[in-house]
Amino acid sequence: MGDTHTDSALRKLTSAGRALHQARAITLQKGMRLALARVADESFDLPMAMIGATINTVEADALGDALNDDALLMQMDGPARMRGAATIDASLVGGIIQQQTLGTVREDDGAGRKMTRTDAAMCAPLVDNLLATVTPMLDSKADQDLLDGFRYGIKAENARTLQIGLDATEYVVLKLTVDVAQGVRQGELRLILPSLESRAHSDLDVALPEDQAKAQPQLADTLMAVHADLEMVVCRLPMTVD
Repeated sequence: MGDTHTDSALRKLTSAGRALHQARAITLQKGMRLALARVADESFDLPMAMIGATINTVEADALGDALNDDALLMQMDGPARMRGAATIDASLVGGIIQQQTLGTVREDDGAGRKMTRTDAAMCAPLVDNLLATVTPMLDSKADQDLLDGFRYGIKAENARTLQIGLDATEYVVLKLTVDVAQGVRQGELRLILPSLESRAHSDLDVALPEDQAKAQPQLADTLMAVHADLEMVVCRLPMTVD
């Protein structure tokens, strides 16, 4: 009877400890919420809060729903030549630009405009700093591996061009719904990154054996071995012959 009571008490303590650990664990959604507020404050002095998040895994062919030509479309460069994407809708882009240029955020008037490379340059720190801040916060190694090493690469001209450059078979789409300037605006930020399963089956992640890797020609060696003839005309001097 005493052993049964002891076992029951231990199970309750173990269950309580597990529940406490889970409550304190930094999940991907929780980490994004904490990191977004910190990064927006430190990078732009802008109050920003995540008010919703969804995570979905989709096939590459089904990414069209996550890519909108009206949004700012950015290609993300990752480790081992992997590529992902980030999209920021017009309302969120407008708030970030206004904060940096005017020092204040105004309500969204709904007027659309074509996104520019300047927009991308001014908004890229939000994405880069968000990923750099949240990755080490996460308790899950899989969540860390999903985000680690990705940074802004280039602005994509349109959704079709961006989708063509995404060559993994499967992607994780993380959509954040964001409040800007304490209710003045709301917007959406999407991170679209190759799933860990697709990376495991990708040729890009297969490392060469050490002896083969050493045998691969390096770009610098190739350039130094190229033979080039250089001819120069220093000056032209007209002369008369008597």
